[in-house]
Amino acid sequence: MVEHDEEIALERRTKRSFDTTINVAHILTTIGAIVAVFNWASDIKTTIATNMTEIAHLKEERMREAEELKESIRELNKKIDRLIERGY
Repeated sequence: MVEHDEEIALERRTKRSFDTTINVAHILTTIGAIVAVFNWASDIKTTIATNMTEIAHLKEERMREAEELKESIRELNKKIDRLIERGY
């Protein structure tokens, strides 16, 4: 009988099994992971919104600079035309 009990105990120790119970640590870990994912998603949304604002600002700035360049080119053309009219 003792040998049989020892065999059962040995079998239990060597047998790999999973504990199918859910404890407080599992629940807290799952909640923590869910909160972390929501925080990450919120940060991503904030970053996207910030980038969209910056892109819009850069587009406006590029358009303004393009207009300034066009105006500078017009002024240079006028100066060149005046020089040509003077005979230089």
